[in-house]
Amino acid sequence: MAFDRERLRQILGDTVSDEALGDILKAHSQSVSQDKGSIARMQQQLDAYAAKEAEWEQQRQAGLSDQERLQEALEAANRAQQDYARKSARLDAEQVLVKAGMTADQYGPLIDSLVSEDSGKTVERANALVALVAAQAKAATDAAVRDVLASTPAPGAGAGGDGGAAVTKERFDAMTYSEQVAFKAENPEAFKRFTQI
Repeated sequence: MAFDRERLRQILGDTVSDEALGDILKAHSQSVSQDKGSIARMQQQLDAYAAKEAEWEQQRQAGLSDQERLQEALEAANRAQQDYARKSARLDAEQVLVKAGMTADQYGPLIDSLVSEDSGKTVERANALVALVAAQAKAATDAAVRDVLASTPAPGAGAGGDGGAAVTKERFDAMTYSEQVAFKAENPEAFKRFTQI
């Protein structure tokens, strides 16, 4: 968005005079010009440093023997191979984690600790993480189910199903005749147990 008199008037409103707006715009213009000059000078310095570094590298390379150049080429190739192996292993690990339902936000902070140059070890570590997360999720779910079941009252007589299982012989004996008749209608098997004893 352009920084001009109209935009400045929108920001500051009518409380600022035209002369003050002109001063602000002039100061802004000078500041931008100085910044552009600073950026150009820094870029020239960076270019000069890069050229000097390239020149030094040429001189260093010229001073190396064929054996030393070969050794450097081998080391560069080894580094490239290691980098490729790590990137490939990282992709394998990400595939395992995504397949398990994890998102990049979830595994992002951990993935670098799982990855090595050995894809097999990396996948093994990723599978171990998935198993750990799954076990913790199952334990949390089981605990939540236990909590819900523990806080749910047992169904009493007349609740349907085998509600008679919650009624004891003593409780049955304490029922009135009409309660025992209703209990018999809803829980015939439990009624037989209590009356045969």
